[in-house]
Amino acid sequence: MKRVAELGLFALPAVVGLLTAPLLARGLGPEDRGYYAIALAVFSMAATFGAFGQPEAHAADLRAVATVSRRTRTRLIVFASVCAAVISFNILSFAMGVPLGAALVTALFAPIVSLGFFWKVDLIAMGNVLGPAVENSLAAIFRLAAIAILFLLGALSLNSALAGTQIAAAGGALILLVMYMVTKRRALSSPVSSADRAVVDFKRAIIQALPTIGFATSTAITLRLDVIVLGILANPEQAGYYAAVVGFSESALALSAAFKNRMQAACYRPDAFRRVRREMFVMLAIALPGMAVGELVAPWLVTSLLGPEFEPAVAIFRVMILAAIFQLLLDCGQGLLVVLGLRRHLLVVSVAGALVTLVSLTLLVPSAGGVGAAWASVIGYGTVGAASLAIAYKALRPVVQ
Repeated sequence: MKRVAELGLFALPAVVGLLTAPLLARGLGPEDRGYYAIALAVFSMAATFGAFGQPEAHAADLRAVATVSRRTRTRLIVFASVCAAVISFNILSFAMGVPLGAALVTALFAPIVSLGFFWKVDLIAMGNVLGPAVENSLAAIFRLAAIAILFLLGALSLNSALAGTQIAAAGGALILLVMYMVTKRRALSSPVSSADRAVVDFKRAIIQALPTIGFATSTAITLRLDVIVLGILANPEQAGYYAAVVGFSESALALSAAFKNRMQAACYRPDAFRRVRREMFVMLAIALPGMAVGELVAPWLVTSLLGPEFEPAVAIFRVMILAAIFQLLLDCGQGLLVVLGLRRHLLVVSVAGALVTLVSLTLLVPSAGGVGAAWASVIGYGTVGAASLAIAYKALRPVVQ
């Protein structure tokens, strides 16, 4: 029953995302929907860079005896995330043309969200995989509630939509902190205890994280550059069409969120390879039939939920359904490399994926717009996902032989 509840909690944001997407599309229209997506894409990069590679380095550190204290890592995250917030505000307002108010409310919450990544690692290391599932669901519900209330009141605008979304994300991060504190208080001993006793060593923390910082930056490019390139090489309207249907296809990430956490937790077990392979099989057994159904209902789903003005997004959605499968593999593969401590492999694979994505976007977007961006996502996700899983499986297999 616990496993069913966990999967249900991770599936809930997918359903919530399907409900939120039409409200944003009908309330904002294609152009403002595009600016909304551009703002969140830049914010995602800022929050990722703001974490400064510390959650991933911390996760690998906890597989043995921690060498760097939690306090050291959290201080680095606070400093880096504040810098990232300032930079993202300037990029959005001056480079991407996002209104000042929208840029400000987007950047403001970067430090809290960056710290949330760190608290999630501690929960998973203590074996609490249900906690992140609860947070994932509650943050999505908070976001839907905010968007729905604004829509019903006729107050849904670019600024208010971004404010509601960011407050929900920050609330989710604070939920992770509370759950970490409760779990730690109840546990007699846990892997995170060694991090409390470890030394304060900023130099070691930075050196450990350098490959991960490169990885995180490259992954952010692979996952988020599509919307930004559309805004630059096409127009905000094309970005709006693309972002509206990406919200549907990315609902599949609820699956990888559930199974990635379990795969990462399995890496701390002696029979890791068998457990990881089983989780991967179950995930794909659920995802592939879902992809087939999505292709069949794509035209009806887009025009019925988003409105007739989003009909050009149908072709984009069909391609993004395929991209979603590769994104599942990417998310799980990289999650495994993080916990296994394979930082060099992680960096090489991520940089290669970022370069492939950047080249694909540059070649395809000017001529094909949103459809070109969707095919660039397929190519980029497929490259990183296949390489990451191959390396992770090779590293895990000797453990059981």
